[in-house]
Amino acid sequence: MALKDVLWACPACHAIESIAPDGRCQACDARLRRGRGALIVLNRAGAAPEERSVADWLAQLPWPDLDAEGLSLPGGITPPFEAAVLVRTETHRKQLRLAGDYIGTIEVFGGREPGTLTLDLASIAFTPDPATVGWCWPLADLAAIQPASSTIQLKVRGGPVASLRFRTGSVRLWEQRLKFCTRHAWNAAGRGRILEFQPRIRAA
Repeated sequence: MALKDVLWACPACHAIESIAPDGRCQACDARLRRGRGALIVLNRAGAAPEERSVADWLAQLPWPDLDAEGLSLPGGITPPFEAAVLVRTETHRKQLRLAGDYIGTIEVFGGREPGTLTLDLASIAFTPDPATVGWCWPLADLAAIQPASSTIQLKVRGGPVASLRFRTGSVRLWEQRLKFCTRHAWNAAGRGRILEFQPRIRAA
């Protein structure tokens, strides 16, 4: 997982999603790099390098925690949210066999499409760049939200799976944003309180 995905804010200045893919904070110019083992090193002007564990850095970051029902975000952090992404959309499924025995199906994805992802309290939309035909899915129709180390997969009822790779945003932060907005949408639609998001969204 890239540093920008692990750390959704700069540990030096606390600017949200300010860490570039090369580890530089675009707000304060602090530099982050991997150290020994799982340690991360912070370099900032006029200070000695600081080397800490991921857990120690995370404990210092501002975190838009959800409340018990996932229906409020503190600090004025509210949708809509946007991010530059690379999206792969499921084209079909194929059977998976082992020694001739059927063991399931797997998704087959098309090529990566660059574009913009937009998320609000009711829907999630992808606009390709250059602009062609994208998609817009109601959050109340999502069947699953499945994060991986560097991507998030979304499944819509009756539709394909989309794999999202964030070019600048943080996967960890976007997972929380998606869950927050989806809880709102399901609550507004009378679908109940969401208990889990994977392998399928399930509500009480």
